Amino acid sequence: MMPVIKTRNYVRPTSVSEASQLLADENTLAVAGGTLVYILSAKGLLGEVDTIVDLETLGLSFVRVCEEKGELGATTKIQALVDRTDLPAVLREASLYVPKEVRNMGTIGGEVSAAYPYFDVACALMSLDTVVKLTDGSKTTSRSLDGFYRGILEPDVDKGRIVKSLEFPVNKFDFTKYKRKSLTAHGYGIASLALSLRRLQGVVEDIRVVAGGALSTPPTRLLDVEGKLKGRELNEELLSVAREAVMSSSYLKPTDDIKASSNYKRRLFSILLGEILDEVAR
Repeated sequence: MMPVIKTRNYVRPTSVSEASQLLADENTLAVAGGTLVYILSAKGLLGEVDTIVDLETLGLSFVRVCEEKGELGATTKIQALVDRTDLPAVLREASLYVPKEVRNMGTIGGEVSAAYPYFDVACALMSLDTVVKLTDGSKTTSRSLDGFYRGILEPDVDKGRIVKSLEFPVNKFDFTKYKRKSLTAHGYGIASLALSLRRLQGVVEDIRVVAGGALSTPPTRLLDVEGKLKGRELNEELLSVAREAVMSSSYLKPTDDIKASSNYKRRLFSILLGEILDEVAR
């Protein structure tokens, strides 16, 4: 049974400044699609919420793409990533794992702000060196998504500031991919991997490897894995190095639970990376 949310006020501000003022209060919660509310409520994290602030009407739903960068408005529906063909492939692939019912309601800003390792789009965006734009209505600041999380369900956002948009380079990587392993077609992934890579004459010139799924951390870059792959030739030996690097990665922290052991999940991550790199090397 879903816990009751004991809120007294539901507000739809007409400007970002108004929303910022409302959200400066400790007992407020920002929503847009609202799909995260169930998770927070089920974990008992909404007991003190007095006011829900709906950001849906602030004009933050947009997709902009130019030669060098793409920008996604915070209240843009996840479905928009499926419908576009001018975005990096990793975004569409990640979005297709999200159940249709959720991606037609859930927003990109919500996925990122959740700091939840099971959310596919956040992993994909992190692999693209995405920058989070935050605003209080008068001043906008930028933060790397890679350093945006304090912990699970803990984005590093000061009270009174909201996510305005997500910005990422569109030509920095020439290959991007998202894959995951899950127990059911519409269940959360127990192991998810996003990869963005740039090649130069058959060599890995630059690479990002981001893990999500059943982790004890938010989505995270596997920096030690990236370091072992960068500068190496794309061949069979690289696949072996990649799998071994994942098995020993200190950044990867899968959970032990009833579904699978942490070692089993680590093995799944190594398989995913091997499959993706095999596709690149062909």
